[in-house]
Amino acid sequence: FQYVPQSLRQPLLELSSQLPEGVKGKSFLFRGLTPLSERYVGNAKIFEEKEKEKLLNHYSPDDESKQLVADYFNRINTYHPMEQMQYIDWHTWLPGNILLKANRLSRAINLQVRLPFVDQKVYNIAKQLKVEEKITKKLTKAILREAAEEMIPRHILHIVSRKLNFRISSSLSTR
Repeated sequence: FQYVPQSLRQPLLELSSQLPEGVKGKSFLFRGLTPLSERYVGNAKIFEEKEKEKLLNHYSPDDESKQLVADYFNRINTYHPMEQMQYIDWHTWLPGNILLKANRLSRAINLQVRLPFVDQKVYNIAKQLKVEEKITKKLTKAILREAAEEMIPRHILHIVSRKLNFRISSSLSTR
């Protein structure tokens, strides 16, 4: 979607909203043409607003989660889109979801979990990397994969990267 001329984005976005529900590609067009700051929370939702209204006793149409994320986007609006997603995930999704679940589940079965990529030293190094060192057009975690080449058999790195090739470009353009 980064190659779609700016003058065509709004008309295509309007077209996507006119498509009937269930039409293949409708959501893809909407997410790809909507600015990241406006669609970021929407990708993580489970229920549509109409469904929430039916399910919740005290439903409020004011979307507090979008406002929370908007505050983060305002702090980092000059960052690369990938860095924006990383920053917001680091400050919201990671502590409020992933780490919480990992902690509860591992304690429930008396398992010690190690999270090396959440280590402050690793984080401080990783945040200094350029975007091009983190991702390529076809590969995420590019520098990490390169560093692991001598430790992980090549056929495993190749299988993983081949399966991810499709997902990388589509997740960056639609998230």
